[in-house]
Amino acid sequence: MESKNKSVGINAIWNGILSLASILFPIITFPYITRVLGVEVNGAISFSLSVSNYFSLFATLGLSTYGVKACARVKDNRRELSKVVHELLIISTIAAIIVLVVFYGSMLFVPQFRQYRTLLFIYSINIILNVLGMNWMYQGIEKFKYITTRSLIFKVISIIMMFLFVKNSKDGAIYAMISVFATGAGNILNIIYSHNYIDYQRFEDYEIKKHIKPILILFATTLAVNVYSSLDTVMLGFFKGDYATGIYSVAVKIKTILITLVSSFSVVMMSRISYIEKDGEDNVYSLLIKSFDFLSFLTIPLCSFFVIMSKESVCFISGYDYILASTPMLILMPTIIISSLSQIIGSQYSVSIGKEKNLMIAVVSGAIINIIFNAILIPRYSYNGAAIGTVIAEITQFVIQIILAKEMVIQVFDIKQPLKAVVGAVIASIVVGCFKFYMNFTNLFLELLLLAFVFFVVYILIMYLLKYSLLEYFKKMIINKIKRR
Repeated sequence: MESKNKSVGINAIWNGILSLASILFPIITFPYITRVLGVEVNGAISFSLSVSNYFSLFATLGLSTYGVKACARVKDNRRELSKVVHELLIISTIAAIIVLVVFYGSMLFVPQFRQYRTLLFIYSINIILNVLGMNWMYQGIEKFKYITTRSLIFKVISIIMMFLFVKNSKDGAIYAMISVFATGAGNILNIIYSHNYIDYQRFEDYEIKKHIKPILILFATTLAVNVYSSLDTVMLGFFKGDYATGIYSVAVKIKTILITLVSSFSVVMMSRISYIEKDGEDNVYSLLIKSFDFLSFLTIPLCSFFVIMSKESVCFISGYDYILASTPMLILMPTIIISSLSQIIGSQYSVSIGKEKNLMIAVVSGAIINIIFNAILIPRYSYNGAAIGTVIAEITQFVIQIILAKEMVIQVFDIKQPLKAVVGAVIASIVVGCFKFYMNFTNLFLELLLLAFVFFVVYILIMYLLKYSLLEYFKKMIINKIKRR
């Protein structure tokens, strides 16, 4: 069990590095891109990317989640792993061909799509590359070091290309091509590198049919998640145009960066839980408790800090032209906490032990609620309405997940630890609020850097004084290592 926990820790570190890069790289590029391209071009890009992502979902079906689970279960058997990957590739390739035909057809007949046909065509390249990239296999076999290294290399290259070739508002298409390169090149490398883990040979005993039902269940879930995570952007584009979409995209970007950090940890946990499920429910619960403590420790202060620093964050990330994005950002911040807890119940628990239906019911319900509230609120309140609709949808699906996984929630969700995190976040927020009131900052970067440092130093100190379980665990681990030496 110790070695398993160690490998979870190592995987979490590698995925943490990738998550950190996913946070740092947008902080480097997004301020430049939003300023250079302008609000409307940025809005057009956000709309086009959101539309293409929906088509990509239909191409990949539920493989981003199911593939991880399916590969994790057979990762120690090369033949079985090869066979499973083959089966999933056959399914997704057929789906991708159908989706591409529909996608290009819609560009001809939907007026709003014709307006963005250049951007949509560029982003369509990702549809087929996402299918062939097999990220789900590498996550399933827990090759997080490779995933991280590969991603970092292509992210660095794409950043250099952005600063070299994207110079003004006319370069929106160039930016889109560089974005496609950042992910597409990595997926091509995945195909080449996959020979190290699977064999490309024909199998006589393909069992494609057995994958269809769980894939479709998870696809419904994935689709529903994306409905209330990005449909608001698409609906804003239809109802309010590029400017509103451009403003809202900044709020969504900040939220996405923070949730990426949370999601990366969930991927590691899901792979491990799928692998050790056979060892017994107690082991699963033990991992989930640690996950709950960690995510509460992380998300509550993150949410608090960006609430009190919303205007400064928006202006630093995108410039003063996007100051209106601070309001939808404020509205969206609670979704960071809700999403993290939802992932414990859904991705880490329900999917890992074969209860995908519970997750599907919850998320589909949330998606329906999101569509309804977007249709009501966006025409009247624009990007603020879109943010409200997303929050309501997140709360809906979370409550349903709690009801459907009541036993697990009772075993895992100890309210004492999150309450400690809330106390620490509130005290840290008050201290930072005092700094903001009494100090006159002239540099946004220095203000954010200093106040973030103050906030998290105060927060960690309070958590230490309150004896937060996670810190106590690390304290004991360090003491034991010192004693051994």
